[in-house]
Amino acid sequence: MVDNVDSSLGRAERKQLAEFSYSFSMNENDLGWTNVVTHAIDTGDSKPIRQPLRRHPPAHDDTI
Repeated sequence: MVDNVDSSLGRAERKQLAEFSYSFSMNENDLGWTNVVTHAIDTGDSKPIRQPLRRHPPAHDDTI
């Protein structure tokens, strides 16, 4: 990852990138998660609707 960053970054910045490389996606289909923040949608008095994640093949990205 560090080899592909802009050449204007100095040695110190490259070292920081390498140290925190786990924070970055490695490809466009890399899905991650975090426990740093929580997400909530206020549905008022209505019960929340729960639906499964709908994944799609990467080949469909252009169409979507």
